[in-house]
Amino acid sequence: MYIRFFLIVALFCTFTTYAYEVKRIRRHIQKPVSPTKDSFYVPKEGWEKAKPGTILASRKIRAGFTERRKIHLDGAYQLLYRTSGVDDRSPSFTVTTVLVPKNARTNKLVMVMPYEDSNFVDCAPSYKIQLGAPNEVNPIQSVEELMWTSILNDGWILTLPDHQGPLSAFSSSFIHGHASLDALRATLNFDTLKLQPDDPIVGIGYSGGAMAGGWAASLHDSYASELNVVGWALGGTPSNLTGTFRGVNGGLFAGFSVAGIAGLVDSYPEVNDYIGSVITPAGNDALQYTREHCMIGIVVGLQNVNMTLDSFVSNGNNLLTDEKIAPLLNKLTMGTEKRYTPRAPVYMYHARNDEIIPFERANQTANIWCNNGANVLFQDYTSISMGHVSTEVMNTPFVLKFIRDRMSGVDFVQGCHWKSDLNPLWKPDILGARLIEVFNSLLNVLGAQVGRTDEVFKESIKRRNFTKS
Repeated sequence: MYIRFFLIVALFCTFTTYAYEVKRIRRHIQKPVSPTKDSFYVPKEGWEKAKPGTILASRKIRAGFTERRKIHLDGAYQLLYRTSGVDDRSPSFTVTTVLVPKNARTNKLVMVMPYEDSNFVDCAPSYKIQLGAPNEVNPIQSVEELMWTSILNDGWILTLPDHQGPLSAFSSSFIHGHASLDALRATLNFDTLKLQPDDPIVGIGYSGGAMAGGWAASLHDSYASELNVVGWALGGTPSNLTGTFRGVNGGLFAGFSVAGIAGLVDSYPEVNDYIGSVITPAGNDALQYTREHCMIGIVVGLQNVNMTLDSFVSNGNNLLTDEKIAPLLNKLTMGTEKRYTPRAPVYMYHARNDEIIPFERANQTANIWCNNGANVLFQDYTSISMGHVSTEVMNTPFVLKFIRDRMSGVDFVQGCHWKSDLNPLWKPDILGARLIEVFNSLLNVLGAQVGRTDEVFKESIKRRNFTKS
């Protein structure tokens, strides 16, 4: 108990210093312009004719977390690039943020697909990452930043795509996948980096980021087969939209189900027509809420909303089984079509007691991929203490090890291999001294901000102890 007390006090002092540093830096900078008002996010006339991955505009930026955490960069850039929408015949565009650490390994690339989980364009990672952006410091982003920081400290060039596209269409699977793959193309095409077309790439994502990563892995062979992706790390993967909706609808994290529907409404005209025919004014208000708030605001503001109630839709429990939407939802389920089987090795990890993303659905996807010839290592954690957020935090060092191993050409499992452990603490010595240090800092965050089975995080949501944005 005394150790835990001192860890929390130490973290409080660290966070207080961190917050002071944010205020000090902000006094000397100009706030960035939001995507809805920033002309950089609007491509010039004729952009549709460019090939996917073509850079349409570029600029230098200042990344907030790297300055606050004293990470020395050779450069921070943003690339507006051509991509595809719900299919490869639908031209689209989006932005990726590229961070180059000092003494970078200039022949390798890591892509992290951040979890945005919102339908508000001004919640794009490319905006939130900029120094001085509103709400650039929050508990969830701080967890992600630990991963980004560790990757940069390892010397990897890092690209972070706005994979939800220009409409921020959360859950629109093909948009996520296309935007992620084209972010890799654009980053490789950026002459400043001097990367080569065949340089090895590792892609990683957790939760909403794993939705993007899973679809990037699935579409890699058919959409961007020239990319030399040597591995994908996917955690807490929402591989089945229907299963995820049913798991969170009406509960603490119901906002994700509302945001998921809104994303499909905004990207598929047929879904817009269908939902428009059954939704009530209250249901419309809920959808609009997700277009005006970021993830924390959505979770806090829409907790316990049940989108199958008559007050929200007229067809209740048939909302997602109606013939007007069910075939599309089946198409947007990872593993449905054999041609979308990942070509590069896949490392998946998931808590069996994940309270947001159903374990069974991710496990089912891994099985299908395996049966279709993929190489998959699936790690599950059985301890009751392992929740959705805590698994992300605690498994970070093992994702970093996966990146190192794939970049070094270490042999990966052939076929499929399942591993089951209580939690990632089972054998920390395999990480090496440096990653154990990372592990210890992560445990501090776990204790103070997340908690056993995520109880600290969940209690903050129930009490609305977050600033909604």
